[in-house]
Amino acid sequence: MLNILVTGGAGFIGTNLVRRLLAEGARVTVLDNFLPQVHGGSRTLAPDIADHVRLVVGDICDRGAVSDALAGQDVLVHLAAETGTGQSMYCVRRYEQVNVGGTATLIECLAEMRPSRLFRVVVASS
Repeated sequence: MLNILVTGGAGFIGTNLVRRLLAEGARVTVLDNFLPQVHGGSRTLAPDIADHVRLVVGDICDRGAVSDALAGQDVLVHLAAETGTGQSMYCVRRYEQVNVGGTATLIECLAEMRPSRLFRVVVASS
C-alpha cells in the first residue's frame, strides 16, 4: 500500500484525485491551506474523504508544514497553487510567491530528506 501526499488535496482536482487514490487502496495525506477564496469559510475536507485521510492544514510556503506532510510518503502529487488567471495579472507577487516559491520550498524539503522513501513526484501545471 502506497503512502501518497497530495498538496492542494482539498481543492476540486485534489479532492477528486484523493477519492480515486482511496478507491485504489492508497493511504493519503492532504496538505492544504484552505484559502478562503477557494474554499469559502470551510476548513474541512469533503465529508466522504475526511475520515479516510491524514490532513495537514498548512501552506505550501511553510517549510514546517511541508516537512510534516512529506514524512513517510512514497509518492508526492503537487497540486497546491494560487488559482485565478485574471487575478494573477494584478497580484503577480502573491502568485509568484505561492506557485514558484511554494514549489521551491517543496523541492528544498525533498532534497533535505535523506534517506527518503519517496520514489515518484507528479507535478501538475497549466
